[in-house]
Amino acid sequence: RCRGDRWEELLADWDAQPVFGGRPNRAPRTSDGLDREHCARMFEVFSRGGQADLRPQLAALPLPPVLYVTGADDARYGAVGEELAILVPAISHVVVPGAGHRVPWDRPDEFAATVRHFLGEAVRP
Repeated sequence: RCRGDRWEELLADWDAQPVFGGRPNRAPRTSDGLDREHCARMFEVFSRGGQADLRPQLAALPLPPVLYVTGADDARYGAVGEELAILVPAISHVVVPGAGHRVPWDRPDEFAATVRHFLGEAVRP
């Protein structure tokens, strides 16, 4: 769709996905200078459906503390965060109420406070 659809229609359909919790996109974006072929290729290369399942390897790594933040209205990636937090002790999953997939834009103050708290805990001697 990146290659041929009208950009406005593609974005409207993208924004209507359940992970966004019905919230408008407040993230800055523009199609100025957009390389549609590059955009399409990024979806092909980085699509979660095309990636190998690396959870077992991740669980075996000695990791520093990792923060995984999801919005309460993002059930899909919230479930991933819950699973990772159980599987990998270094991962802390925090759910931000009143947010979908775009937590930093849906709830910027809560997101910043969550990151500050995590960093304060992670760097304690």
